[in-house]
Amino acid sequence: MYIHNVGIFVKDLEGAKAFFESYFGATLFKTYNEPESNYYSYIMDLDGQAKLELMNKPSIVDEPKDPNRSGLAHICIHVESSLMTSSRASRRTDTRFSTSPRTRQAAERSAR
Repeated sequence: MYIHNVGIFVKDLEGAKAFFESYFGATLFKTYNEPESNYYSYIMDLDGQAKLELMNKPSIVDEPKDPNRSGLAHICIHVESSLMTSSRASRRTDTRFSTSPRTRQAAERSAR
């Protein structure tokens, strides 16, 4: 048994797609759109098995969230090499994304 896909609503569908392509080598598997309900999604292939569905529906309001609530806390993506991911990040041209110090430190440790 494994998780086949995870769906995440995002405000910037194109930006989210670019992020997962740039940092994780994700590829567009399929689009799913319902123009009549203003719903759009990209289903991204992460490794040939796992899929990430990036979804957008502009009418959804993004209210402030209490950190002490139930719901999705994080998604952990295993990569073969954090150095490879860091290298991809350093070659990026899209300035909307940044690499956290924690990510850079992990890449430096794995390079030793």
